[in-house]
Amino acid sequence: MSKPRSVWKNRPDGRTVRRRHKGRISGPFVPLLKDTLKTPAWKALSYGARSLYVVLKWRYNNNLMNHVYVSTRVAAQELGAGRNSVRLWFHELAYYGFIAMVSPAHHGVDGHGKAPCWRLTEEKYLGKEPTRDFLHWNGTLFTEKRNPPRLHTIKKIEPEAPTRVPVWLRRGCQLVPEFDPEMEQVAPTRVP
Repeated sequence: MSKPRSVWKNRPDGRTVRRRHKGRISGPFVPLLKDTLKTPAWKALSYGARSLYVVLKWRYNNNLMNHVYVSTRVAAQELGAGRNSVRLWFHELAYYGFIAMVSPAHHGVDGHGKAPCWRLTEEKYLGKEPTRDFLHWNGTLFTEKRNPPRLHTIKKIEPEAPTRVPVWLRRGCQLVPEFDPEMEQVAPTRVP
């Protein structure tokens, strides 16, 4: 383990002062609380849902303490996953109580879609204390699965084409041929 770095600074009064590096992280980071990571609800989450939670937490602003939003498409691009998988992970996070929907998705005034807004239950929201709903999880596992395979991937067997049957024959009427000597043709007539 390396020693903490020390930095020499010149003060305005001409003195040189040694400042110690306090081990702070120099760049932006996403904090995950150890208490949250130890909960049974976190351990029951899939790896994709955990990654999506990090994406949501990255967008949380500690100063404003407001909601976060990310569309399914943007989250899929950031995670390198499919949109259906991301949709499933949103449902999973809401099921276990890590996020709660504040406002649903809707069309904006200009006709463009707006992503749903989510509240992180682990963080403060509009000055109120965190609810930490995942601590009250009842223990039943999330069972929603992906959609079944699409019909175009399954080879269809076409039934034989039905023969065309006239309407009068479907209704049960029968034809009785009549002979017309003038026409010398057989003209069918309906007999009920």
